[in-house]
Amino acid sequence: MKKIVFGTILVITLMFSLSTHVYANKDITFPILSNYLLSQDEFKSLSEELGLALSYNMLGPSSNLGLTGFEIGGAVSFADINQNASYWQKVTADHNPPDFLVIPRLLVRKGLPWGIDIGASYLQIPNTNVSLIGGEVKVALLKDGIATPAIGLRGAYSSLMGVPHLGMQVIDASLGISKKLFIFEPYAGVSEVFILSKPSGIPSSQINITLPSSQWVYLKEADVSELKGTVGLQLDLTFARFAIEAAFAKIPVYSVKLTFGL
Repeated sequence: MKKIVFGTILVITLMFSLSTHVYANKDITFPILSNYLLSQDEFKSLSEELGLALSYNMLGPSSNLGLTGFEIGGAVSFADINQNASYWQKVTADHNPPDFLVIPRLLVRKGLPWGIDIGASYLQIPNTNVSLIGGEVKVALLKDGIATPAIGLRGAYSSLMGVPHLGMQVIDASLGISKKLFIFEPYAGVSEVFILSKPSGIPSSQINITLPSSQWVYLKEADVSELKGTVGLQLDLTFARFAIEAAFAKIPVYSVKLTFGL
């Protein structure tokens, strides 16, 4: 148990230390009176990309942990955003968005009876004001057997924190399949990602800023859904699990996970 705790702390520390040196201050802001105001279409595109980047990744196979099983550790995701798009340039604090978002994430998962796993996740993108907390529930539809794969249904919910004038919730419903082959466990899945993005007090770029605020035209909510496909491979060791994963939607997101547990 001491090795598990020490290994978990070490992995989390390394992941966050590495990611903090990737880029300088890149806070997301919504300037209300400037040349960087968003149009409704730009806000929708930004919401899609940011929501997909922050959405729950599978980060593991469909097989269940079991009643005594658990895992705790971290993951780092690399979201390949469209950094040259006007909406990223407008909302990034220095108007120079990075080539990709580096997203370190803390993970904890626990097995329960009846083929159910629950989990929680917290992320904070270093050198930004973007943080997020979420939870997941996975239910086994079919157990991994000699001639059958594991099939699971999962639901996840995440809520954005730290970005002024923006509220965002991300709901993920996925169906996954995996098969254990010795210490290797390849997996794949398909998800429907629902992104609920709500601005607060942000006028659109069509306004005439010489008008009184009572005549501003405000951005509307952007509620969108995206289909996401995922492929990955997990390596199961005695007390550790290592996984690599790629998720494909409007933007690709690549992830690496290292957790410890039983």
